[in-house]
Amino acid sequence: MQTKREIYMDKLKRNIDNWNVEIGHFEAKAEQSKTGLQADFRKQVAELKASHHELEAKLLDLQATSEAVWEDVKVGVDAVRQALGDSIESAKHRFN
Repeated sequence: MQTKREIYMDKLKRNIDNWNVEIGHFEAKAEQSKTGLQADFRKQVAELKASHHELEAKLLDLQATSEAVWEDVKVGVDAVRQALGDSIESAKHRFN
């Protein structure tokens, strides 16, 4: 049986993987967009990638923590995860 920590990390990994795919789609759309919008879209994709990398780093930090303190680290991870999720949702509306 998985611990709460393992379940949380598995869910986080799935989020990271799914968002990576979505960012790839945004990147492709940015390249296909009209010249006037392309710079804005590229900037947004770069910001999403930076947030994505930050979340990946937080996951590594979480994996390195002990079972006793992981919930303390989880608070910071949740903040980054929520911010990236909100940014992805915003980008979905912008890129469509």
